[in-house]
Amino acid sequence: MNRKTKLVQSMALSLILVLVLAATALAAYKYLSVPQYQSRYACWSASSAHVSAFFKNVTSETAIIDYERRIYRNKYPDPEPTCQGGSVADMVAGVRLITGISGYYQLNPLSYTAVKYQTNNNGPICAALTNYLQNGWKHAITIRGYNDEGAEWCYFSDPYDGKYNRASHSYLVNTWKWVNSAFWK
Repeated sequence: MNRKTKLVQSMALSLILVLVLAATALAAYKYLSVPQYQSRYACWSASSAHVSAFFKNVTSETAIIDYERRIYRNKYPDPEPTCQGGSVADMVAGVRLITGISGYYQLNPLSYTAVKYQTNNNGPICAALTNYLQNGWKHAITIRGYNDEGAEWCYFSDPYDGKYNRASHSYLVNTWKWVNSAFWK
């Protein structure tokens, strides 16, 4: 092989390597360390407790349950929890009660670009859904991250099953009917 052929092969290999690395770099993702657990009271207060624990850097389930109880009792002081509903305004108030951090809410879903912005600025998002699991349930989850690889994925903490899950942004908006949002950045 002559020198010119080796140079062309070397340049081609370098170009392929650069293209592969560039494609990998463009597949952006970020996940916040929002703790999760199964709700003891109601999904809206649990989602507020997840966000509060994130901001206070608390991972103890006992502390998170205490946050949820305090948030829930702030709205419903009855001694026995009855799983009463709450709004995104209640979620913002709950996080402020525990952390002192003020948040915002809007009566529509965040765009995927806004999900990425919030996550990149260390701001978890509470999403209010009106068709959770496609059964017409109203529910709240805490969005904790995104991943652009293959789809516009939203990663979330679900107080219903106490697990981390993911769904595409369009699935959250169109199938589970994401209608309202609470956020803190």
